Amino acid sequence: MSQAGATRAQRRTLRRAVTAFPAVLPTCYPDIAFTTEITATTYPDHLPGYNTPVLARLIRTTLRRAAVDAAAQLDPADLPGARDALADHLAGPRPLAGHPDRILRAEVTVVLDQAATEATAAVMRARRNQGLEDTVFLQAARARALALADPAILAAALTMPGTGTWAEHLKDFKLTDESSRTDFTKALAGLSQLLATARKPSTDPTDLQVLEILRTFFSRFDQLHQRRLLVTFTSDYMRTAGHGDLATDLEEALNFHTGAEPTEETDRPEPVG
Repeated sequence: MSQAGATRAQRRTLRRAVTAFPAVLPTCYPDIAFTTEITATTYPDHLPGYNTPVLARLIRTTLRRAAVDAAAQLDPADLPGARDALADHLAGPRPLAGHPDRILRAEVTVVLDQAATEATAAVMRARRNQGLEDTVFLQAARARALALADPAILAAALTMPGTGTWAEHLKDFKLTDESSRTDFTKALAGLSQLLATARKPSTDPTDLQVLEILRTFFSRFDQLHQRRLLVTFTSDYMRTAGHGDLATDLEEALNFHTGAEPTEETDRPEPVG
């Protein structure tokens, strides 16, 4: 790539000036930086009007800027990945600043000094601890929301020590007559339903989401004959699909929770609704 006017000595001087020159590059974390050395592998060794020191500064500045653009998105906790990403980025052709017809390529070595290594380790520990705290909080909150979606559990929870009195939580309900008791029951059911439906199941596996939907659907039918009819429909479909064992398990589960089969007069199924 030599051109007329550049002596061998000038080219050697330029090569030394753009070999293993230092660059401190940002990372995705403020105040943590990569320590790097960049070596230009493709570069012009002479440009009219530029002496060797000025051309060397122009090459170094162009390559440092290119490295900064890539490094600012990289995680120092993944040092091998950062090395590969920066090496790939600088190996590609890029124009010399102010001279789009002159191409630069470079190699780079990337390390973390002791202070950056310790800071990165501290960030990772904080992230891990926060993740554990978040997981514990979410598990406890989801478990409580699931439990309080049952009106009976919600009613009991309001009377536990440290939760205050009925009057503090539901002061509008005096429970002195049948109407007030009915309204109170509706309020509990409404709040429980809110807790059951306000949860976001999108992060749960699909099968758990389906189970939650089915559980909610069955819970909306209070009458025994309605639930029996739903189970009959479901078990018939299971048998049609060739899963008679599951149909039997479902029917046995219903009988286990509800007792004997309906009699001809007192427990005859009626249409849903």
